Amino acid sequence: MPTITFQPVLRDIKDILKSDYYEIPRFQRPYSWGQENLDEFWTDVVDSNDDGYFIGPMVAFQTQRDTFPIVDGQQRITTLTLMLCALRDMFVGIGRTDLADGVTKYIERTDDDNIDHFVLKSEPAGTFLASQVQMRAPRTVVQPANEDQTNIKRAFADITTRLSEERPAVAGGVRLEDDHDYVIRLKRIRDRVLSLQVIWIVLDNVDDAYMIFETLNSRGRDLDVVDLLKNLLMSQLKAENGDLDLPAEQWQVMRETLAEAGNGVNPNTYILHWWLSRNAYVSERKLFRRIKADKFGGMSTEDTIKALVDDAALYARIANPNGWSCLAEELGVKESLVALEIFAVRQPRPLLLALLRAHTRGVIKLKKLRQAMTAVENFHFITTAVVGASSTGGQSQMYARYAREVSAAADPQTAGLIVDKLVEQLRKGISTRATFEAEFARVLQFTEKSSRTKRLVQYTLRKMHDAAGLHTAIDHAKCNIEHVAPQSGGQPWVGMMGNLLWLDQKVNSEMDSLPFEKKRDILANYSKMFDVADIAIEPTWGQHQVQARTARLATRAYDKVWHF
Repeated sequence: MPTITFQPVLRDIKDILKSDYYEIPRFQRPYSWGQENLDEFWTDVVDSNDDGYFIGPMVAFQTQRDTFPIVDGQQRITTLTLMLCALRDMFVGIGRTDLADGVTKYIERTDDDNIDHFVLKSEPAGTFLASQVQMRAPRTVVQPANEDQTNIKRAFADITTRLSEERPAVAGGVRLEDDHDYVIRLKRIRDRVLSLQVIWIVLDNVDDAYMIFETLNSRGRDLDVVDLLKNLLMSQLKAENGDLDLPAEQWQVMRETLAEAGNGVNPNTYILHWWLSRNAYVSERKLFRRIKADKFGGMSTEDTIKALVDDAALYARIANPNGWSCLAEELGVKESLVALEIFAVRQPRPLLLALLRAHTRGVIKLKKLRQAMTAVENFHFITTAVVGASSTGGQSQMYARYAREVSAAADPQTAGLIVDKLVEQLRKGISTRATFEAEFARVLQFTEKSSRTKRLVQYTLRKMHDAAGLHTAIDHAKCNIEHVAPQSGGQPWVGMMGNLLWLDQKVNSEMDSLPFEKKRDILANYSKMFDVADIAIEPTWGQHQVQARTARLATRAYDKVWHF
């Protein structure tokens, strides 16, 4: 790393905000302070400290005579701006526009041409910070469009509430203290904010800024892989037009896809699995250094960000399969992804991403895709969901190795052979029948008092129904779990699989709380529609019958339903 020179200076926030203009540059992570960060900051700044409290370093670089993009400290300077805007609004609300005007000069100021500018601008937040926070009321409400804007809105509302709670109490409709005391409290908070001190560091140029960004952490969350990778990509993909920053927009599309279609999946996890789906195995702790050292795995910067955007849509299907509107022929693939989500299994995701990507490229046929997905699903049902064998680093590396092979495959024949090898290796790694049958009886139990395994039991009953070879189609969305022996008896065996049925609402309501003999007769009428024929021939029903049926179901599950 080349030598970076700078001269640190101790400054207070009042001096910083009244002197120049500041920007949150495009390579910065979104504003991310949540409740815990705000609680700590509020305690430090407002509740527990006198004027002149030190809040750490801030690092910037100069782009114009009076404009400084922030490299380190954007979470703090944004939060301080939110606090000042909320203070201004409070002063306006109690009729002290003189004090509001005094605060405004740290929020908005005229330049040498007498044109108004906000002191802080944020590229990640767009115009939201200005229109919804910095602009003086009344403001036209605009809904947040990205993570940065959502977090700013939430933090501003939180700070506004905190300031409102500083107002003297009201009893019986009469204010116990007048607004004079509230003004004193608000002014004290204002003074403490403006007197906060930082070590101010100005770098010579933007390249130094990109470099220093990788090594500094601010008061908030440590820098994540997603923050560091964004910085690296943006440093090499400079905006070609001041009004149109395509790389930054592409990055935002990726984040929004993960947040919305992916149901808020962690972007750091996505980037790790994206990398492992194409490149040599590495732990998350060492991921960014590997990406940087390997120069994006040999891809150009432009191709890297395009691949991240494209693959985010595929990864969203893996992370949130219920949100995927798949084609009819892809339903089996979706059901396998739903199953893996129920099992809470993450290790196969690099492979799953590679498989979906290969299918979209036409390199792997749908039949082979379904075969691979089914093998992964069945392996983890037996070994993880039921037996509870812990996943190992070797298993993660195995999936990553097959993911790389699939990604490198150039034609369906090669991809098909890779799938065959994968299936064979998974077969060799499944738990034994004896272990599975014992855990099947122990793990797969459900009662309303012990419902932790409900989704897993529903999945199991549904799969066993589909594999029973019944000829009448049913609507699984209208089915639920029914106990043959009622739960009200409180026997420890009523939650076992042998006592559970997968029935629709109609049959459930018919059986209601009837004795077994009448339930049996009803079930006999539906034996061609539901998997109940073995119960319909039992003369009585109790612990022995439940345990025997559980054992039969376990054997059928291992040998047929989840056999691959």
